[in-house]
Amino acid sequence: GPNCTVEQVLLESLLVQAYQNAQTIIHKNFLLAHLTSKHASPNMTKMLELLTIQLAKSSPHILLPSRKSHCPIVDFLDKGRETMEKAIQGEADESDETVDAE
Repeated sequence: GPNCTVEQVLLESLLVQAYQNAQTIIHKNFLLAHLTSKHASPNMTKMLELLTIQLAKSSPHILLPSRKSHCPIVDFLDKGRETMEKAIQGEADESDETVDAE
């Protein structure tokens, strides 16, 4: 038949080899057969036990007067409130002086 020629057999063998090469490349690059997409759920008990021990040693939730910060933390709300109070008292003092002068 027409498909049994030597040329046709050689063409098909080259196409088969090209197809197999393409399939191998896709398998290596995209399917990632050596990796799995479903992993076991993590076992957090060991990590939580270590974390509990570390927190018990350092006790960061307990206020200790000896504990110092590496850098000072300025409370700008208190600072602003003090500035406003000083300004109000300054205005009150000035108004008292003007009343006394009259």
